[in-house]
Amino acid sequence: MTSRSPVGKAVTRARPAARDGYEALVSDLIRFLDASRRAAARAVNTVLTATYWELGRRIVAIEQRGAARADYGEEVPKRLAADLTNRFGPGFSQRNLEQMRKFFLEWPISGLGHRFGHTRRPPGRRRLR
Repeated sequence: MTSRSPVGKAVTRARPAARDGYEALVSDLIRFLDASRRAAARAVNTVLTATYWELGRRIVAIEQRGAARADYGEEVPKRLAADLTNRFGPGFSQRNLEQMRKFFLEWPISGLGHRFGHTRRPPGRRRLR
C-alpha cells in the first residue's frame, strides 16, 4: 500500500498482518545490536587496559633498566608525553603516562604479560606509593 506524504514523496505503509512480524523483527534486531555494541565496548576496554598496562611496563623497563628507581626522574615521561601526543593526539600527557606506569607497578596482571612477551615480574620491583 502506497500513499503520498505531505511533501509529495511516496510512503510505503506496512500491511496490518505483516506489522506483527515486522515489529518482532525490529525488536529482535534492536536487542541484537544493543548486545553487540556492549560486547564491542567490553572488547575495546579489555584491549585498552592491556595496552595501558603494557605501556607502563615498557616505560618502567626503559626508565629503570632493572634498578629499583630510575636515575633521571621525569625526563623519560616528559619526552614521551610530547612525542606520543604529537603522534597520537591527546591522552598521552605526562600525568597519564605516570598513571600507566603506576598501573603496571601496582597491578600485576597474570596472563596479560604473556601476550606481550613478558612472563615474570622483574626482581626488586617495588610498589609506588
